[in-house]
Amino acid sequence: MKALVVTPFYPLPIRSGGHARIANLVKYLGRQHQIDMLSLVTPEHSREAPELEGLARPAEKIFCKQNHTLAARVQEALAPAKWPRTFRRIVDRLVLRMPHEAVRYYQPDFVRRLQSLASEGGYDIIQFEFTAMGGRFVPMVKTLAPDSALTVEEIDIAYVYLDRLMREEKDPHRKRYLEGEMNKMIPFEKRLWKEADAIIAMSDADRDHISRHVQAEKVWSVPNGVDTEYFAYQPRKPKGRQRLLFVGYYQHPPNLQALEYFLGEIYPRLRQRYPQLGLDIIGDAAPAAIKARHGKDGIALHGYVPDIRPLMAQATVLAASIRSGGGTRLKMLEAFAAGLPIIATSLAIEGIDVRPGEHVFVGDTAEEYFAAACRALDDPAGAVEIAMNARKQIERFYSWQVICQQLEKAWNHARERKYAHA
Repeated sequence: MKALVVTPFYPLPIRSGGHARIANLVKYLGRQHQIDMLSLVTPEHSREAPELEGLARPAEKIFCKQNHTLAARVQEALAPAKWPRTFRRIVDRLVLRMPHEAVRYYQPDFVRRLQSLASEGGYDIIQFEFTAMGGRFVPMVKTLAPDSALTVEEIDIAYVYLDRLMREEKDPHRKRYLEGEMNKMIPFEKRLWKEADAIIAMSDADRDHISRHVQAEKVWSVPNGVDTEYFAYQPRKPKGRQRLLFVGYYQHPPNLQALEYFLGEIYPRLRQRYPQLGLDIIGDAAPAAIKARHGKDGIALHGYVPDIRPLMAQATVLAASIRSGGGTRLKMLEAFAAGLPIIATSLAIEGIDVRPGEHVFVGDTAEEYFAAACRALDDPAGAVEIAMNARKQIERFYSWQVICQQLEKAWNHARERKYAHA
């Protein structure tokens, strides 16, 4: 098949679960199919982006400036050269009531190139990554590429994600904003499900949720995967004291919420019980308040780490205290594959076929999470046994080769349904 993958970011270097999923699906599917890619990309990220394995030709990257302050955004919007884009975004936001992410993706150069590829590329499959990208462009592409099957990867169910995020938010202004975005996302996302030819969900639970709103045969469960050879089991090599590992991309709000919760509610109690305990924090975009804790109370911040396996090998357990968001989390699959014991909330392992006590330590309240952490730290041999059970489960069900076969079936089915209804 010939496929076009449309993404809101270029997936290399890998900085998040979304980056890892897109990069690996292209890598493995590209061995059997011709895959092109169209990505939005910020200029600062483009300079460090290597070529993506699996693509038939280099990805097409459309540059978009990312303004980090309100003043900069207003200044750009008012520039005469940007008036057409600004007007379109105002209509999208105020008249069509699109969610913020979908409005932000309206970049004229990107739209023009997508229109050209859709109408002239002869693609069997055009796949959109993330709800906002799909909802923004599927209606347009349907008319331009009537013979292409349009698929959307729902990395999470966006309005469920926003609802969970809102419930955990403490700031009242931010809470109202999230509620407004959720209320816009609900009709936007449900309309997308009806218009796309196939919806790719990250778990059986997400598939079942979506199937309550559209024909079940157009919704496929294709979970996240992991490179089980790259993240091969390696015996723990702790250097002295026990160390916890926390991994996330902190521009993603659920990850930042989880880290703040862990540092505020869990880690101080663990340090009191285990005075020599340390914590390694990996990931981009930690705010200043978090960075200020580097070197204090056994905490070390590492920022973006291109290869986390050495830090995994030194860790005693991985802490995953996710309390909002959706989808399945690649950092969990990577730690499971590496045989690293995990202390998680139920939400952190959502959509992954693992069971508390058999594959992972689980605690949802602060008290439960603290107790689970103590069980793991007090019995290292038992924790390793549980981690090895998880490793076997991941090898069986979550290798990228297995996951790509499932996505390939979804693509074939979408094409067959497209021809059947032609």
